[in-house]
Amino acid sequence: MASSQPISNTPSFSRSAPARLDVLGGLGAQAGGTVAQMALPRRATVTVHSLNQPFLHIESAQIAPPLGQPRAEIPLAALFRSSDHALIPPRDLAALLPPPFAWASPVLALWYTLHQLHPHVRNAHPLGMSISIDSAIPLGAGQASSTALLTAALLALCDAFKLKLEPLDCALLVHRAESLALRGTGHVIDALTCLLAEEPAPDAAHAQNLPPKLLRYTAQPHTLVGHVILPNDIRIMALDTGVRYSSAHQTLESLRLASAMGLRILETIYRDLGQRHTPLHGYLTNTSPLLYRQYFRSLLPRRMRGRDFSRTYGDLPERAGILEPEKLYRVRTAVDHLITEHQHAEQFLQAMEELSENRNKLRGPPRERVLARAGRLALASHHSYRLRLELSCPEADWLVDHLTDPLAGGPDKGIYGARITGCGGGGTVMVLLNRSSIANDVLLDAYNAYHHMTGSPIHITEAGAPASAGALRE
Repeated sequence: MASSQPISNTPSFSRSAPARLDVLGGLGAQAGGTVAQMALPRRATVTVHSLNQPFLHIESAQIAPPLGQPRAEIPLAALFRSSDHALIPPRDLAALLPPPFAWASPVLALWYTLHQLHPHVRNAHPLGMSISIDSAIPLGAGQASSTALLTAALLALCDAFKLKLEPLDCALLVHRAESLALRGTGHVIDALTCLLAEEPAPDAAHAQNLPPKLLRYTAQPHTLVGHVILPNDIRIMALDTGVRYSSAHQTLESLRLASAMGLRILETIYRDLGQRHTPLHGYLTNTSPLLYRQYFRSLLPRRMRGRDFSRTYGDLPERAGILEPEKLYRVRTAVDHLITEHQHAEQFLQAMEELSENRNKLRGPPRERVLARAGRLALASHHSYRLRLELSCPEADWLVDHLTDPLAGGPDKGIYGARITGCGGGGTVMVLLNRSSIANDVLLDAYNAYHHMTGSPIHITEAGAPASAGALRE
């Protein structure tokens, strides 16, 4: 294969994007729910520059055998049909990357999607391009590592191609590439958080003056409603358990299909009652919680086979996925979680807004009650993951139980609540706590006990903190 070198007289373009923490409501995004997210200090950095040969190089400082090879090299000619120079079909992309280079598939999908939606960028760089990745975001931790990587890569490519895109257009493009490469993981909201977080502060003094922001979204379809400034004495921490259970992705896919089944059934009930236009507007979370508990819930099947659903209600939309005919789907469980998760996120954000708007008036026991209420909502979300969805794991359950146990932690010691985040299956636990030395001691005690119990450390970072001050303990 021909050797390609950087063109010495052309500039390189480097951009970065942060990890994100699903504070509350993440799984509810697929159902149109309210979502609360924060940026994390760990970042993915991508640098691009032109090559003197028509190849696309993708290399990563973090990739090494047995995970894969550190550099993938794709001839640009392979991405276009020889007959009319149009892009090859998306289904043919996977064949361009043998298994040792599978890690590069999201970046290749991003390059493909950018050229598919903006074909004029081909004229900006007639030769090849190198894409170099350096990411400090842990893989598989539920901190949107692939989304942050693609966001940074897109921003760098836009600089190189002199292409200006609005944040929402960037987020949609990133999500499209991620869906193409990773088959439906992530959400547009994740990319928006990576895009809307501030760039790293120029110095430590300036960084300390940036207040942590809790971003509030509605997923109908993906809109930033606003942000909540956290009070100075409140922290939201991300605890990477170091545990990764791959079975969680299969469970999550089944629950996603089950929720689409539940939506179709509820829409059918409304139409059977004579309403041609249902009030759901295509989103489960528009269901009235009162009506759901009193009437609709008992009408939903606990479990339903794919073939029975298709025979009764027809096929699901293509974007929802394909049902397996003989598989049983937990329809009521999925709908229960998504509707209550939306409520939890709404009420959690209301509590945070109450603290933010009344920071000078709300003091003492009334303030502690608001914080305790927010913590209980986080715990309720965790228990739903744990008992309804079976998306938690023993390690995350131990952390949540240990931190919130009144004998070890709990509100009296400044630990108000905790929950597993994102897609579950290990990954990251979110903790709401105050900035007291007692709460910090509880967190460090949990760190030491967890290390002793599992043999691996927790990686703890503070949401909204600057990169230079984000890690509590490594």
